[in-house]
Amino acid sequence: MHITGSALSISENSKEACYKALKIAKEKNPNVLISFDPNLRPEMLDIDSILKICKPVLDSTTILLPSGEEAEMLAGISGEIKASKKLLEMGPEFVVLKQGKMGCTVFNKDHQEGLKINGFKANEIDPTGAGDSFDGAFIIGYLAGWELEKTARFANAVGALKVEYFGPMPETTYEEVLKLMEKKK
Repeated sequence: MHITGSALSISENSKEACYKALKIAKEKNPNVLISFDPNLRPEMLDIDSILKICKPVLDSTTILLPSGEEAEMLAGISGEIKASKKLLEMGPEFVVLKQGKMGCTVFNKDHQEGLKINGFKANEIDPTGAGDSFDGAFIIGYLAGWELEKTARFANAVGALKVEYFGPMPETTYEEVLKLMEKKK
């Protein structure tokens, strides 16, 4: 199950629907995978409100996918690496710090200091949807049982290819992603 912070903050009905879906999913399968992209918009809500609405989801999150700024807001400390480490201590199995064209840094029990995975060079046209594309790609790799480095490289490649297109819906094929990954080993 994947939840975004925008779904929690767009309306009361949307937030309650997310909470209800999370509750049902956990009741049906206590080990259900919950991925959460905070997708925080401080221009929409103040930080205290953001923390309040995110807490029920954070408490159940398996894979947390924040940007640096989001990690700092959720952890309440400065420094995206330090914040990501603190978030890992709060319970998620993975904190996947999205760093745009710089790639990502993945934190888990085996990589508490972070596993840095470099990004791919891209001809950026429109970044809209790159984070969501990254999220989906990381989840695919995780569910497929890929090694962590391959999963993160795949997600970085999908994000890089997404920014080369206009609009939120990527036109990237699986083959294009593999080709980019192969080109830059």
